[in-house]
Amino acid sequence: MKFEFEWNGDQLAEAVKQAANEAVQEGAKIVLNDCKPPKKTGRLAESGHIEPWKVQSHGTVGASVVYDAPHAHLVHELPAGKHLHNGEEKWLERASERQREAVLEVYESKVGGVLNANR
Repeated sequence: MKFEFEWNGDQLAEAVKQAANEAVQEGAKIVLNDCKPPKKTGRLAESGHIEPWKVQSHGTVGASVVYDAPHAHLVHELPAGKHLHNGEEKWLERASERQREAVLEVYESKVGGVLNANR
């Protein structure tokens, strides 16, 4: 009886890194789509976007959901009040909290799919 074992660690690591990057980008989109920033003129809401991180040589992947209107930080940090024209305070934090499970499911599906496919 003969058993052979072939280890493709580099290929697997690259596939996991790619799946993780896809999961992070998709997760960021989920959070961004759930954000409810206050809308007065619409400039704040329109400034929301995703900034992917540069993939590091050691495999770190990530993305940031960013609102870069000049007043975004101020409005996000103000306590609830009249400035919340049909939006919510701390909209980015709240969207992240609401979508936590959905983002984790995406990550599990993408990365787990790669690991299960390479059993």
